[in-house]
Amino acid sequence: MYRLFLLSSLLLMLNVPSFAAEPVDAAKQLTEQGLHKDAYDLLRPWLLDAKNGNHADFGKGLGIAVQALQQLNRVGELDELLESAATAQKGSWRAITSIAAEYRGLPNYGYIVDNQFERGYGGRRSGQWVRTGERDRLRALQLLNEVMPLALAEAAGGRRQAAAEGGGEVARFFLVLADGLMQREWWQMQVLTDLTALPDYTTDRYYGGGSSGAPVDTDGNPIFYYVPESWEAAKSDGERWRWALEQVANADPDRQKEVWRKQADFYRWQFGEQTLQEFDFFRRSPRIGIPSVWVFLSHFVREIRPVIFHVRMFREAPSHWFDDWRIE
Repeated sequence: MYRLFLLSSLLLMLNVPSFAAEPVDAAKQLTEQGLHKDAYDLLRPWLLDAKNGNHADFGKGLGIAVQALQQLNRVGELDELLESAATAQKGSWRAITSIAAEYRGLPNYGYIVDNQFERGYGGRRSGQWVRTGERDRLRALQLLNEVMPLALAEAAGGRRQAAAEGGGEVARFFLVLADGLMQREWWQMQVLTDLTALPDYTTDRYYGGGSSGAPVDTDGNPIFYYVPESWEAAKSDGERWRWALEQVANADPDRQKEVWRKQADFYRWQFGEQTLQEFDFFRRSPRIGIPSVWVFLSHFVREIRPVIFHVRMFREAPSHWFDDWRIE
């Protein structure tokens, strides 16, 4: 009895978390103590238990498990964890939302050795280096697409109650979906991505964007994306994106301004004045046969001339004209 008392006292002094408590809370305490392996070993069976898919802390627990593998330099096991969790939680759209969100944050590169892909660097000096960004994005979209009927059914079954209680979760689902539909190149939003097959790994090391201009049709008119009647009726990823954002506002009206902000940012990225920075004004215009810089300058001078006139007028005006403008 005395030895049992000493052991209990020692455990309290070491602040070892009790595994009888919530696994996610216990795992968080373990990671704070640097015990990442123990935290992962505790969380993995909990994440793969189907009855925990709708648990409020599932997303938090998955994030802790992913971080633990990264801390342990076991990045190569991340894919297996996410796919195993997706299989176990295929009936929970809430769990799939968290899994899809984690896919977008994984290291988007790895190596192929003996026809097997392993994510991350892992100290390898052999094998084919590949990039996985587009493949990860589509895998996340696949998972969301598979459980979308479940999310829509729950939102439609009790829309008022969902808006008051669970609307935030439904809105998050469609927000993750909308973010996954965004492309690196604006013109790619015109394409309707095939979600039935994953693309191959790529070997290009350049991940930058191309033209900063907005896509146009054959007549030179900018292309806009409108809200389709349904996900299935969308003719492009741009229309899918608009539809997903519409569902965010429908599920949680308090996020309507957030949706408008995302749309405004998208249009600014496409049509904002910053897009002129990469435009070659000194190239020759194929339509009029003269350097387009002069076309730009002619419009600029026409707009700036009244401003120059007023500046000169104010500079030459008597000082007493501005007495009423002075700030005491």
